[in-house]
Amino acid sequence: MKEKRDNGVTYERRKGPDVFNQSVRWISIIGWFIFIFSILLIREAAPQNETFLDRFYNASVRTHWNDALLVCSFVFMLILTILCFYAFICNLKRRRRATDKLSYSIIILGIISIIGIIVFGFTLF
Repeated sequence: MKEKRDNGVTYERRKGPDVFNQSVRWISIIGWFIFIFSILLIREAAPQNETFLDRFYNASVRTHWNDALLVCSFVFMLILTILCFYAFICNLKRRRRATDKLSYSIIILGIISIIGIIVFGFTLF
């Protein structure tokens, strides 16, 4: 919020980003951690590849997807979508200063999580 003085000079009354702008930044950071964790869950849920040593020692390998880990990953993608939607709304409401910018990280995370939900929706259910 800018205010003019008697001499015509304007100055900024706010000292820094408000709670909503800070929450957008923190949600972006937490969102990337959730996304990476979800990708790691998908990797663990995938069937195991049989290696030479598995064949040599007749070790059994999992040949099917782990559905419990896939559902956990789906839930994390839902949580990520909700967080991104909240951060996007906060970001749109609090862009009044010239230094306030739209967070592209939130938009990218939201799009990726929606695509993930659509893909999981077709494969899981």
